[in-house]
Amino acid sequence: MRLCIPVASNQGLDSQVHGHFGSAPLYVVVDTETQEVTPVDNENDHSLHGTCAPVGLIAGLNVEAVVVGGIGRGAVNRFLQSGIKVYLARPGSVFDTLVAFKEGELGEVSQDGTCQGHGCGH
Repeated sequence: MRLCIPVASNQGLDSQVHGHFGSAPLYVVVDTETQEVTPVDNENDHSLHGTCAPVGLIAGLNVEAVVVGGIGRGAVNRFLQSGIKVYLARPGSVFDTLVAFKEGELGEVSQDGTCQGHGCGH
């Protein structure tokens, strides 16, 4: 399975999960079987709240799920419409997030679990 995780900088599996999907400077795509990490720049990291241009970018990367620190309702809707599940990460590294995901410890994000702005405190 391929996961997309927003991060502040590319440190491979040691990258720290960024607090909000849309404003992350970049993403890493992680293969849950091989643990291969592929960085993807977010050229829209300062887009207006609610526009979430990165959703289109991520939807084109052949990922099955995104694991985020926080995300807005519109982005969740667009991912779900694209067949991509959204999970809520815990603070920590991509490796920690990968382990928690594989162990079934991360819950899916519902509409009620979304941010109302870029200052959400997930």
